[in-house]
Amino acid sequence: MKKDLKEAISWLEKILGNHSFQISPLRQEASERSYYRIKVNNNSYVLMNNFGPKENAANFIKIQKILKDEKVNVPDIFGFSDELDYLLLEDLGDITLDEYDELSEEDFLKCASVELEKIRSIPNFSIEENISLESHYSQTKDFLNFFYDKKITISSEEQLVIKELRNSISGKLVQQAIVPTHFDYERRNMLFYKDKIHIIDFQDLKSGPISMDAASLIFEHKFNYSDELVNKFSKRLVGEDSQKEIFVALAHRSMRIIGTFSKYFKEGKLLNRQKDITLFVERLLLALKYLNEKDALRIVEKLI
Repeated sequence: MKKDLKEAISWLEKILGNHSFQISPLRQEASERSYYRIKVNNNSYVLMNNFGPKENAANFIKIQKILKDEKVNVPDIFGFSDELDYLLLEDLGDITLDEYDELSEEDFLKCASVELEKIRSIPNFSIEENISLESHYSQTKDFLNFFYDKKITISSEEQLVIKELRNSISGKLVQQAIVPTHFDYERRNMLFYKDKIHIIDFQDLKSGPISMDAASLIFEHKFNYSDELVNKFSKRLVGEDSQKEIFVALAHRSMRIIGTFSKYFKEGKLLNRQKDITLFVERLLLALKYLNEKDALRIVEKLI
């Protein structure tokens, strides 16, 4: 047993007032956090083991309260250690929406839209902003590394095309309306519990372009919705003239995630997501086709 987990168990014994409980690992998603289910008597909890910067856990606690105040369905926090190494959370079960198919696609999108609209309604939102052209541009800086990782040669002219694409996409994002944004609003970050969708991994909530969460929801990498549903929920979440804005966000999100995954894989992190990277390449191609970015499209097609 790892030292940090031994320390977590010692903390749990104090906060639960019980030395007899079961602990089992849960699906790991975040590089700087791990999760465990804690069962004691007839109760069940989730332990968040935070081995990243302490401000990440502090941000989680802060944003959880903000979301709770807006009646967003998020897990309760029952306790946290003095140094914020460990948090004890409500156990919402294991039914993530990427694995649950009892809801129709339209009912899922409707429920997820309701929670997103609650997030957007946060008054006097003051979480760190993420809205400058420079910040959007920086988030895609690792995208080209995926070409190198796959040993795909691209010329200096092609590199310039991608650089211009990143700059153009970033410029279009800063022109959009700014709202509180989850930044990873997809099925993997939603749990179905007591007949409701609950949102998790919300610690990166910031101000961002209105289309960003809509793009990750409507063009989720593993699910293809009908044109009718895409149009319906695009209009609901962004507006009548929404399609282009959503595809701009989709292109940016796809480049950002491809670059991030590429970096994590080389560090031995999130290896369970390796198959997903191809799906994000496909989403990027979809966005580039819609935006008529023909030169960039030809370059990205080398990845498939």
